[in-house]
Amino acid sequence: MIIKDRYIITTILVLASSLAGQPVFSALDIPVSIRSLSLTNGAGAVPTDILNGNPAVMEFDGRSVGVHFFSYPAGITGQGIHYTTQSVAGVVSANLTVMNFGRFSDSATGEAFSAEDIIFRAGFKSVFAHRLSWGISAGGIRSQIGSYRALGIFMNAGVRSRLLDDRMGIGLSLENAGKMISTYSGFDEPVKGVIRYSIFYHTLHLPAVLSVDYQYSSMGDPLLIFAGEFSMNRGSTVWVSTSSEKQNLAWGEAFHALTAGMAGGIRIPVKKYMVDIGYQNLGAAGNVLGFGISKVWR
Repeated sequence: MIIKDRYIITTILVLASSLAGQPVFSALDIPVSIRSLSLTNGAGAVPTDILNGNPAVMEFDGRSVGVHFFSYPAGITGQGIHYTTQSVAGVVSANLTVMNFGRFSDSATGEAFSAEDIIFRAGFKSVFAHRLSWGISAGGIRSQIGSYRALGIFMNAGVRSRLLDDRMGIGLSLENAGKMISTYSGFDEPVKGVIRYSIFYHTLHLPAVLSVDYQYSSMGDPLLIFAGEFSMNRGSTVWVSTSSEKQNLAWGEAFHALTAGMAGGIRIPVKKYMVDIGYQNLGAAGNVLGFGISKVWR
């Protein structure tokens, strides 16, 4: 392809990175489930049944399989599937995420092309001395823009301890530490790794888990995420969150100005199924909507 096409590729990379804030492989920071969308990828020390940033927090007694659908601004869509099971040694989980950035055309040549990212993750978690859990996960990403392709590998590792009769937890994880195996056009860019410090507290008088995450990356500003999970009647769960990213979002009309950076969602149990609905506000850029359904065997 000619140099003019490289400009188009650069433009798409800039648009895609605005969703996650990194120049390449931006989909590594995209939420893998409706819960993670609703919690702004926070609650990094809170137990979950789906593999996320810190594999040490996976907790599940049985098997779970589910699908997740996302609708982003500018016609970008995402689909995912997960599988989690309890083994003799610990918890094993895997998920597959596909991001479709839509179709584009070169105004000069009329040539149409598409862009998508495919990410696979698999992880394992075990417990040491009944208090300290550890986990590790690895995966690969394939990114395609027209006839250009890039491949990469990455890994996550983390620990999580419990305190105060399991009412408090502290987590530490290294996430998305990876390397590009092949590049779009010969430019080998570093894959952004993130160090996450997390803490949660299960309140005494309310059915709620409150958490704070601090994410540090050498390639961007630190990020604070505040999140809460509230247990409701009949097994439902409500998620709410916000983050310091709010300061960097473009403010537009009054509603977006007041809600920029906020996210939330709900989980409703229906027999052996879990129905999840989530939402995240990106300020004037628009909103992210998510829907997911999982089946549980115990």
